[in-house]
Amino acid sequence: MKVVHIISLIGRLALMAAMVLGLMIWIMQISVISVHVNSMVEIIFRDVHQLLGAIGAILLLALGAVVIFSPGTRWLAAAGILYAFIFPAFGLVQASIFVGNLHWLVQIVHLLLGIGAMYLAREIERRHIRRGREVASGAAPAREAASF
Repeated sequence: MKVVHIISLIGRLALMAAMVLGLMIWIMQISVISVHVNSMVEIIFRDVHQLLGAIGAILLLALGAVVIFSPGTRWLAAAGILYAFIFPAFGLVQASIFVGNLHWLVQIVHLLLGIGAMYLAREIERRHIRRGREVASGAAPAREAASF
């Protein structure tokens, strides 16, 4: 259970830092501010944002891979593994979707995907720990709706 907690914590911290950098990139795109900000700073922020997002996605993938074999969390773990591939793929192609006035919609979706990744990592961890406590206490564990 400690491994799951550590993976989840580091992944969520990386995703939260990526979210803060992403919001800073949005703020720097405002025309009044962008005049005063060096484009090199924006490039560095973008690279670090992508690195932190990749770390978060890899750790979400690892979290799903560790937890998928424990009953009670299989569907969430499978969703985490799938999400770990979709989330960074969307982040990489988002610049070419709805270029122009509607691009803010794509940025909002990207932000929501990041928040969803943090929530999914926390939920996988929470259910895995709860399941471990149920097994340790000898209580009848809650059955998974459909296991595979």
